[in-house]
Formats: sequence, C-alpha cells, structure tokens
Amino acid sequence: MTGSRSGVARAFQKALHGRLGADPDLAGLLGGRIFDGPPPAGAVFPCLVHGAARTEDWSSDEAGGLRLRLDLEALSRQGGRGEALSIIAAAEQAIGAAALVPEDGRLVLLTFGETTTERLRDGRTWRCRLRLTALIEC
Repeated sequence: MTGSRSGVARAFQKALHGRLGADPDLAGLLGGRIFDGPPPAGAVFPCLVHGAARTEDWSSDEAGGLRLRLDLEALSRQGGRGEALSIIAAAEQAIGAAALVPEDGRLVLLTFGETTTERLRDGRTWRCRLRLTALIEC
C-alpha cells in the first residue's frame, strides 16, 4: 500500500464531500449544509453529515488495497422521515452520477449498502443513514 489507510480514506472522503457539495439537487434540499462530521451547535436542519468510517486492508499479492465503509446521515426536523429519505436518495443519485476519483488510489468498486431510518431521542429529529462501501486500490 503506497499511502496510509487514513490518508487514502481521507482522500476518498474529500472527493465524496466535493461531489455532494457540487450537486444542484442536494444544494436545493440542503442549502450547502453538508458537514464532515456532526453538525455544529445551532446548525439549521435539514443537513447531511459524514458519519462513522471504518477501514480494513484489502491488499493482494499484486497491489495494495483498502476497504472503506462510510455512513452518510441525513438529519431532518421539520420534514420528518420523508425529508430524510429524500436527502439520502438525492445523495445516492449524486454519488452514482459520475466516478469518484480520490487523490490517492483508484476506486475499484463502490456499493450502496443498507439504509436505516429512525427517530432520535429528542423526539423531533429523524436520521436516515446510508452505508457505503468503497474498494480502493492504492
């Protein structure tokens, strides 16, 4: 593996964040409220945040590789479950519209895994989580 796991993962997340931020449909839904981590205190909802990320070695004898699992989370207060689902659907559409090209490595495969929707403990915030898996040659 030529780059560190964290460096390759960060490069992919940066490319993903750029793609989401440039999408006009998401801009219409979110007004630019896409955060690389938890929303800041006092953030306006709805918003889209990068959630948990996990990496593991995916190397072979011929090349280094990394499997990255990343969660995207749509948070909604006014529009409820429907708004959160619409945001995740728009994010999935934006990601699939063209190939993501991380600075370090080559994206081999990107899959969309499970989607879960739940109301949070505050009783008014809905979270819809989309789990992505990226296989990156590096």
